[in-house]
Amino acid sequence: MRAKSNLLETPYWDQEWGKWFSRYSLGYPRLGVWLRLNYSRLCNTYLELGAGSGRESRYLAQFADQVSCVDFSPSVVELLKNSNPPHNLHAHVMNAFSLDLPDKTFDLSFHKGFWSYFESDDDIAMLFREQLRVTKQYLIILVHNASNTRMVADFGKKAVNDDLYNVRFFQPNKLKEHLERQLSTLSVSATLRLRKFGGLDRIYRLPCQPCLLGLRDVLLANTYRFLPWSWAESIAVEVKLDGGT
Repeated sequence: MRAKSNLLETPYWDQEWGKWFSRYSLGYPRLGVWLRLNYSRLCNTYLELGAGSGRESRYLAQFADQVSCVDFSPSVVELLKNSNPPHNLHAHVMNAFSLDLPDKTFDLSFHKGFWSYFESDDDIAMLFREQLRVTKQYLIILVHNASNTRMVADFGKKAVNDDLYNVRFFQPNKLKEHLERQLSTLSVSATLRLRKFGGLDRIYRLPCQPCLLGLRDVLLANTYRFLPWSWAESIAVEVKLDGGT
């Protein structure tokens, strides 16, 4: 599958988020939980690209000094601003190819599924370079995992009637090689590793007493690593820039 052009147009996302914003906002912030448990001791400022509902950023704002969300859709940014966000969560309309931000602004930058809507490797390289520019320590990049053939087939069936599922899937090793070439070309000193994300999410749907919520979060965030690649929903690329803690 390859992303269709209308998925990269603002009117499409204005319409989609108009339908789904409330539902996504109230969902379990599984990426936010995973980021907090893995990086909150190291990072205090966060940037989410292609933020949509901003659910993950809203969660992280409880534990960080500053969190910023950017999206190219003015409508979704307006929805986010009007949803009573935490005082330290800031939403902005920006183009991820050319962010209106100074160099090395955020300790950690991240996005979930954002790259899966771009067919061109040149576009991916440009987005990666711009994310590198504004980040001090860690880049976290989640994309759909092509090794999960069951998920690829499921998305293919759904894409017949819904363009939202017409996305690009990435092979873990090929993605790693591509990003390592980019780092080498840019003479950026960094450590890149692939981590697994998603695939056991029935855990967070289970009924749970309030006193056990923290345990559930820890269990979910720490079991992904034990899955085979054929089960993982997403490839989580971690780029640790030299000089970061």
